[in-house]
Amino acid sequence: METLSEAGVTTPSTLAGVDGDPVQAVTVDAIGAPFDCEVFHWIEGAPPGDTDLAETYRMVGSITARMHRHVQAWSPPDGFERHVWDEDGMVGADPLWGRFDDLEALSYEQRALLNEARDIVRERIIAFGKTPDRYGLIHSDLVPENLLVTADGPMVIDFDDCGFGWFLYDYASCVSRHEGQDNFDAIHNSWVEDYRSVAPLPDDILGEALTFRLTRQIVRLGWLHGRRDSPYATDYTHIAIAAACRLARQFLGEDTIVR
Repeated sequence: METLSEAGVTTPSTLAGVDGDPVQAVTVDAIGAPFDCEVFHWIEGAPPGDTDLAETYRMVGSITARMHRHVQAWSPPDGFERHVWDEDGMVGADPLWGRFDDLEALSYEQRALLNEARDIVRERIIAFGKTPDRYGLIHSDLVPENLLVTADGPMVIDFDDCGFGWFLYDYASCVSRHEGQDNFDAIHNSWVEDYRSVAPLPDDILGEALTFRLTRQIVRLGWLHGRRDSPYATDYTHIAIAAACRLARQFLGEDTIVR
């Protein structure tokens, strides 16, 4: 986050402890185990409004491109470890956000459809490769709500899911909520246009956009299973299942998956 800010992508700054280290081990008596904690400076700002979605997604696209461009020239410090959003972390036997097919709300037919699509997705992203032009450290949840618009410009927040993965997963994470909506093409085009105004996004890479959008839908179902007792999951699970199945049918019905 510090090096991103130095490169012009503003992120929250931390308050150092009395020993000068921004990361402090804090033990809670009721739990006993220590937690690594940080305290951030207060940010006066708000997420982008939803009155002009095309403009919002143009802003997110250009910021994402600057983050990816920075990562390609960045060397992680010694001992740097983060999540890995690779084929195992997203659609493996034990993914980071949980197994989607454990979701009880899935019907037999829905589970079979998504399992078939998941297996092909896994093959495609492995074949896609992990060369530096398409794979590196990503935010993985760079949705508009994870930007704060301040008096000094936009600031990127919420790096708890930041890890190593494909750059297109940042795209998919951003646009996935609008899947199937009338405004989807405008949102997709806005994100891509302003990403390309900052960094390359060749057609052979963008051609796997649908693959990664479906990957995100599958990953999100695992996330909902892990929070199945929450009010959000109660309200949203069936909507998410319908969106994932609709996209899976589109994915499986195309010989060449190009957006």
